[in-house]
Amino acid sequence: VAVSRLVCDPEGESGEFALAVRSDHHHRGLGRRMMGLLFDYARARGLKTMWGAIELHNDNMMALAKHLGFSAAGPAELGEVRMSLTL
Repeated sequence: VAVSRLVCDPEGESGEFALAVRSDHHHRGLGRRMMGLLFDYARARGLKTMWGAIELHNDNMMALAKHLGFSAAGPAELGEVRMSLTL
């Protein structure tokens, strides 16, 4: 019902996250828990930042990212905004 991933750059400095929760399972805390696991993994690997490209119309993911401390890392492009967090 949910999947997440973290792709680390070759230097081990940052990682791009992706997260998807099946629509009939939204608002149950799955996304928050999955992001928590990604944070734990990123910190264990010594990453300094995590980032993800979030579609502008994905209000749930935008709200979660902001709640977790992510901020926009520049202007929106092609209907997406890059959200970044220093770990």
